[in-house]
Amino acid sequence: MIFLDYNSTTPLDPLALEAMMPWFSKQFANEASQTHAPGWQARKAVDLARQEMAALLECEEEELIFTSGATESALIALWGLWESYGNERNEILISSTEHAAVLNAAASLSAKGGILRFIPCNHQGNPSMEFIQQHLSEKTLALVMMHANNETGTIHPVKELSEKAHAFGAFFVCDATQSIGKISCTVPDTGADLMFASAHKFHGPKGTGFLFLKRKNPRVQLTPLLPGSGQERGLRHGTLNVPGIVGMQKAFSLSCARIWEFAAHTSVLRTYLEQYLELHTGAAINGDMKNRLPNTTNVFFPGLRVASLIKKTPTLAFSAGSACTSALPAPSHVLLAMGKSEEESYGCARFSLSQETTRNEIEEAARLLAQACKELS
Repeated sequence: MIFLDYNSTTPLDPLALEAMMPWFSKQFANEASQTHAPGWQARKAVDLARQEMAALLECEEEELIFTSGATESALIALWGLWESYGNERNEILISSTEHAAVLNAAASLSAKGGILRFIPCNHQGNPSMEFIQQHLSEKTLALVMMHANNETGTIHPVKELSEKAHAFGAFFVCDATQSIGKISCTVPDTGADLMFASAHKFHGPKGTGFLFLKRKNPRVQLTPLLPGSGQERGLRHGTLNVPGIVGMQKAFSLSCARIWEFAAHTSVLRTYLEQYLELHTGAAINGDMKNRLPNTTNVFFPGLRVASLIKKTPTLAFSAGSACTSALPAPSHVLLAMGKSEEESYGCARFSLSQETTRNEIEEAARLLAQACKELS
């Protein structure tokens, strides 16, 4: 099997697994147990992980909340903002190409009186600056924009967008799930007031993630999503996942350290795949060819259905869109927003690479895809 779906998930880094193992067995104490040494050791491990991740993100330790992943973080962020500030500001500007989890979290606020304004984009997936400038106002609670799109890899001008939001006193919420470990992604890079990601996207463990909350200029105050025992500044209740947090920190550090090597390696292989498919199948590339993740390509195969292409290539693992919506029969909302018709969107596939992807794998994948396209046409 040649795996080309790394934007959906990544394998756990062996060094991250090694760091996690003691906390599954001998060092199993609850970090909230502060009456004995094992509990102190677990707390120290969590504190160290928070400290090291904060240093890499260029934020304060107190600004990091550990969660189960980006989906939970998005809910805590958007619901928390609404409950804290919704009486004063009731409009949310959100990209039409956001991940479904973020779109659904925002959509749920409509029942509470929230007004959602969906930001359109051009055929490259870039947001309409004119629309944003026209609709930002003193009624805007938040501007929500992902750093990099999970389906096309398009990188958005988040720093500029944060400045536009702040000019009207609105919060800037950024999903950094796909950018961490692939491109530079610190809090100053994004200008975010709230930012989140999932560890399993950068070779960390599944079921672990984080939420960044700015403490000053402006200070973000969130109302807890659920009542509980007060963990994580009272915003995310329940016993902390010590092994997961330790593993996430290790994977985060490793991914940041090899970011330039990752970009150089994956971009060369991605370019080979794209050029081979363009030459041998007449395929076209979706998204912004300049401002995009180095490992991601979204390919349009004219006249074909990707579902048929997937069946024809059982030794290849790739997707027709986001992993969270791959089981749904509906076309990609990202591609529709970019101007593709429903029929065209069914002919688009996402290929995402990692540092583990080899030249031989890409050459074989390109050959198999070209052969399958020939047989299906």
